[in-house]
Amino acid sequence: MPSRKASESSSKDTANGNLKAKTVKTIVVRKLRGRLQELLNTPIEILSEILSYLPPRDLCSMVRTSKLFRDFLLSKRCSRFIWRDAWKGVEGFPVLPPLLSEPALAHLLYSLHCHGCGERTMKRVIFQWQKRYCKVCLKSRREEWRLWYAGHPLSQDEFFSKLGGFCYSIFNDPSDGTRWFQIEQYERFLIAWHAAEPNLEAKRQVYEMQIAKKREIADYAAALSSWVDVERQARLSDLHAMKEQRFQDVCSRLRDEGWSAELDHLMSQHCDRRRFERISSIRQASQLTDRAFQRVFIDIEPILREARGFLVAQRKTRLDNLLARLEELEAAIEHHYFFHDSGLPCIPSAFDFVCDPEVEPLLRAPSTLEVSSATFARVLPFAISRRETKFRSEFGKIVKANVESVPDNIDPIELAVASFRCLNCDAQPLRYPAILAHPCGHASTSWPDAPQDYNEDLREVWSQHWDSHGSRRLVGRSHPLAPENPFGMSCWEGDTLSSPKALLAVLNLPPEIARLEDVQYFRLVCLSCSLGKGALTWEAALAHTNECHDGGWRVASEEERYISMELEVNAYAFFPTYVPATRMTINRR
Repeated sequence: MPSRKASESSSKDTANGNLKAKTVKTIVVRKLRGRLQELLNTPIEILSEILSYLPPRDLCSMVRTSKLFRDFLLSKRCSRFIWRDAWKGVEGFPVLPPLLSEPALAHLLYSLHCHGCGERTMKRVIFQWQKRYCKVCLKSRREEWRLWYAGHPLSQDEFFSKLGGFCYSIFNDPSDGTRWFQIEQYERFLIAWHAAEPNLEAKRQVYEMQIAKKREIADYAAALSSWVDVERQARLSDLHAMKEQRFQDVCSRLRDEGWSAELDHLMSQHCDRRRFERISSIRQASQLTDRAFQRVFIDIEPILREARGFLVAQRKTRLDNLLARLEELEAAIEHHYFFHDSGLPCIPSAFDFVCDPEVEPLLRAPSTLEVSSATFARVLPFAISRRETKFRSEFGKIVKANVESVPDNIDPIELAVASFRCLNCDAQPLRYPAILAHPCGHASTSWPDAPQDYNEDLREVWSQHWDSHGSRRLVGRSHPLAPENPFGMSCWEGDTLSSPKALLAVLNLPPEIARLEDVQYFRLVCLSCSLGKGALTWEAALAHTNECHDGGWRVASEEERYISMELEVNAYAFFPTYVPATRMTINRR
C-alpha cells in the first residue's frame, strides 16, 4: 500500500489534469537476519574465544556472510589471534608462510573465487604463484617462458642474460607441459631492478633477494601442495564414507519398508546395482532424514517396482516347476513302495525327501532340465535308506541320553526302554518304526535344514494345494494313509522314557541291556488303580500310566499271568495285544 504522502501527491496531480501520477519509490533496507547477528553484540573477548574454535574453512565462509563479520575477521587485531589460533589447530599443517597473511592463506585454500575477477568457478590453486585464476584471468596474467625470454628487454644485459632465467616462479602446466611465469611477479621484479640502476652491486642484491624469495616460495609451495593432497584424499575418504553410510541407511530403510527381496535382487545383478547406485539422490554426502528418504524413494521406486515384477514372475515359474517335480517324486514313491514292502506302518510323502542331498538338486533344477518320475526312481532307494538310518540314529541318541552305559554292541532301538512317550499328546508306547506314523510327528510344515528361499517355496506349494476334505495332500495323491507333513523330532526331545524306566525297575531288569523280548514274558498289576484292569502286558501297562499317574506296580504271579494270557488269546485272537496311537501297516494286494 503506498504511503500517505504518495497518495496525496497522486490525487493532486490527477485533479489538476495531469495524466502522469507521481510515484514514490520505497527503499527496502536489507537487514541482517539470523542468529549470527547476535554474536556481534557479545563482548569482543567472548566472541574471539568462540571464533577461535572454528577451523579456517568456516572462518573463510563467515567472512562472506556480512560486511560486519568481514570487517571484524579481516582486521589486524582479529587476525593476529583468531586466525593464528585457527591455523594452529589444523593437524599436520606446515608452518605459516611469511609471504601470506593467515586470512589470505585461508582464501587461497578454501575459497573458490578467482583472485582476478572474483568469479566463483576456479577450483585449481597455482601454489607457485599463490593464486587462483579463472580461465580468462589466467590467460591475461601469464606468459610462456620461452616466448618471453626471446624478446626480453633485459636480455642484452650480460649479467641478467646469464642468471635471469632462474629468478621467477615457473608453473608447469600439467595438460601440455608448457612452462609459464606470472606477469605480476615479473613486473614487481622489473621495478626493483630498474630502481637499482646503474649500480651493479645493488642489482646483484635485488637479484639475490629475488632468488631467495623464489626459493622460499617454491619450498613452501611444495609443502603446501603435499598437505593439500593429503587433506584432499582425507576429505574424499570422509565424503565417500558419508555417501556409503547414506547408501547403507537407504538400504536399511528400504528393508524396513518391505523391499528386502527386491533390494537383494538389485544388489546381485551387476547392471542393476550400478543403475541403483548411480541415482544422484542416494550418493550424497549428507545424513538421511525422513524428508530426504521420501525424495530418494520417489527416484528409486520405478526400479524397485520393476524388480518386484520380475521376482513375482520368476517365483511363479519356480513354484510351478517345484509342484510338477513334487508330483513326479510322489509318483516315484508310490511306485517304489508298491513293489517293495518295507514293513513300515506308513509310506513317506514327497515332502519327507525335499532336503535329501540327491533329491533336492533335482527338485530345484531349472525348468530347462527334464526331470521325471524315472529320474527320481534312480535315487529314491538311496534316499529312503538315508531317511531310515537318520531317524533310527536320532531315536537311538534319545535312548542313550536317558539311559546311561548302553553297550556299544547293542542297538538302543532294540531295548525295551525304547518305548517313547509323545510329549505333545502323551501317547505311549511308541516304538520305532511305528512311531514314524504318529500324527504329532507330522504336525510341522517347516524344513529347518532347507535354505530360506527353498523353505518358503515349499510352504507356498504346501498351502496352495489342499483337497476338498481339508487334508493336506498334493494334487494327484491317491493313498489316504500316507501323512503329508514331513516327520520331525520335536515331540520326543525331553523326558520321554520315564515310564518304561520305572516299569523296568519294578521288573528288576537293567534298562541298558533289557530287550523287548525280555519283558514280553511278564505281566504287571497296578496297585492303586480301581479300574480293575487286571494283569497287563508291557505295552498295556505303559499306556495305563497315562490314566493312573501315581499308581504303584507289582509283578503278576504265575497264576495271574496264565489267566491273563488265556484272556488275551480268547479276546484278541486276530489282533495285536495293544497298538496305541499308531496306524496299521498298509496291506497291499
